[in-house]
Amino acid sequence: MRSTLDEVLAVLGDLEAFVHSIDKVNVLLASHADPDVRNHFNIRRRLDGAAFIVALYSAFEKFVEELSWAFAELEASVTSYADLHEGLRFKHLKQSAELLARGRLGEGRRYAGLTEANVVANLHLCLSGQSPYKLNRDAVVYHEHNFRANVVQASFSALGIEKINESVRCADALVNWYSSMQGVSPGDPVPLTTIEVRLEDFVEYRNQVAHTGTSPGSLLGPDDMRELLAFVRSYCISIHTVVVGEYLNRRYVTKPGASVKLGDILEGPFRKNGDAVVVAKPQCRVFLDQPVFGMRDGRVDRYGLVKGIQVDGRDMHSVEVNSTAKSVGLRVDFRVTKGTQLYLLQSRDAVVWP
Repeated sequence: MRSTLDEVLAVLGDLEAFVHSIDKVNVLLASHADPDVRNHFNIRRRLDGAAFIVALYSAFEKFVEELSWAFAELEASVTSYADLHEGLRFKHLKQSAELLARGRLGEGRRYAGLTEANVVANLHLCLSGQSPYKLNRDAVVYHEHNFRANVVQASFSALGIEKINESVRCADALVNWYSSMQGVSPGDPVPLTTIEVRLEDFVEYRNQVAHTGTSPGSLLGPDDMRELLAFVRSYCISIHTVVVGEYLNRRYVTKPGASVKLGDILEGPFRKNGDAVVVAKPQCRVFLDQPVFGMRDGRVDRYGLVKGIQVDGRDMHSVEVNSTAKSVGLRVDFRVTKGTQLYLLQSRDAVVWP
């Protein structure tokens, strides 16, 4: 799942560099000695704006689809088909049948290489209870409409991640974006209407460009592009945080013995970032760069690594199980808040910590 986020962030980085160059390029074009270059200045502006919005929406759409598929594939790797979330099983069956009914598999870029035989074979493995089995990717990621807020929500609801935007509005990346935009310190969750309106405007502008083109009066300027990029980046990071949190919850919280639940926070959080706490000595070995995650209000909302350990004011590389310490100070690389329950893993899960 991390590679999915890295891929969209790389595209957003390229688009940010493109936007940064626009004003400089426009100055050069407007003052160019060749009259043909000057005459095509406005045309280039419209084409630049169209290319930007189409590329940005394409990257966002691919991110949501790939993240949905990565989560579903991971679930299928450790869960029998009969025990998958009922929403996923229903969507997979219905959309697999729809794929077969279309009768044009293998045509076009979207279904290139996909055959009726592939779809039927995979569906047979699933419905006959065989193991291992393989889901039909195009059935899992199928969506009829552009990714407005309700469509994003429906895509993840089918995976058993309900009301994802309610969780996303509390994620650090989106909260920090909103506070920066408002010019205030990070505080309450982002209003749900802000997410809905931003996605609606994003989709509508993309559709306008794709279907009717752009006019000089409807062009996004570089500042508008930067603002849209900032929202999309923070929203993608926040969605990824929520989906990874759900993965950690299913894989390591609900399964007995898969992780070590730490005792209540005795003191803290400390430091400006609120990333240091004191807990009762865990019933397991604690070491630097150990995977750790935090659960609050019934969901995993932050995850990272142990970056500092102290016992009686002394820095330590590790604390062994047989240590006589009563408590341990831990510094992690995320903000801990009141009510956070911390969990430790004894080894890294490459899905979360490459």
